[in-house]
Amino acid sequence: MNEQPPIKTLWKAYSTIIEMMSDRKFVVDENYYLDYDAFIDWVGEEEEKARENMNMTFGRKPDEITMMIFWKESIGTGDIQPIIEEMKENNVKNCIIIYSSKITSYASSAIRSLKIQKLNIETFSERELQYNVVKHVEVPRHIICSSDKKTEVLEKYNITKEQLPQIKHTDPVCRYLWALKGQLIKIVRQSEAFS
Repeated sequence: MNEQPPIKTLWKAYSTIIEMMSDRKFVVDENYYLDYDAFIDWVGEEEEKARENMNMTFGRKPDEITMMIFWKESIGTGDIQPIIEEMKENNVKNCIIIYSSKITSYASSAIRSLKIQKLNIETFSERELQYNVVKHVEVPRHIICSSDKKTEVLEKYNITKEQLPQIKHTDPVCRYLWALKGQLIKIVRQSEAFS
């Protein structure tokens, strides 16, 4: 089996992140949608140097920053502090770090402990971003419902939230959509009658 060049792996991860930001309802400029050749023109063909130029920011409105994206070869505890400082400088509480090779257990632990400071850092490997999980033919459509819709459903069926089926926060679709604990997710499956 032929393995694709690392820069192509990086481009696929980049493309998925751009789609993810759009699906999460962040403003995504048209110029961020790059084909492979345009991506190479932007970052070059050297994988290491490319990551240095790929950090991005997004907001729910134009000219607003509420999410930062960082690209790293690997994530160790020494990589976390500069990211935290940059987040604090920009008054941003959420970020995603995409890494190529590994994340140390100490770095994972440090990231989890940041929730106390109300800093949310998500991590994704480039490998898991090689395709958009919500576009897979076997994955039904997932919709995060508003809190009003959640209340309406609970009242309509006279149930508590504990009586609803649970989906883990580690589920790939939940991670992709940034579903938070306690949110109601509507899953739309194709009816077997139409298969």
